[in-house]
Amino acid sequence: MTQQPLRGITSLCFGQHQSCFCCASETGVCIYNVEPLMQKRHLDHEQVSSTGLAEMLHSSNQLALVADDSSPKFSEISVLL
Repeated sequence: MTQQPLRGITSLCFGQHQSCFCCASETGVCIYNVEPLMQKRHLDHEQVSSTGLAEMLHSSNQLALVADDSSPKFSEISVLL
């Protein structure tokens, strides 16, 4: 898996337990573990398009994604769960 640099970060949100955080950007969404700091998952631009906001429920696999207006794959007024 080749790593692309995160460009244009649109949101950075911690889960309720503060053990993980989501980073939404123009290139997709990344999920990181805090202790130890490491990337757990990457959803690329082809999967989620440009994401304006990403929130994670606690440290689960449930994400809420809101599209960015630059190149949305989904409607800008919808939330994906």
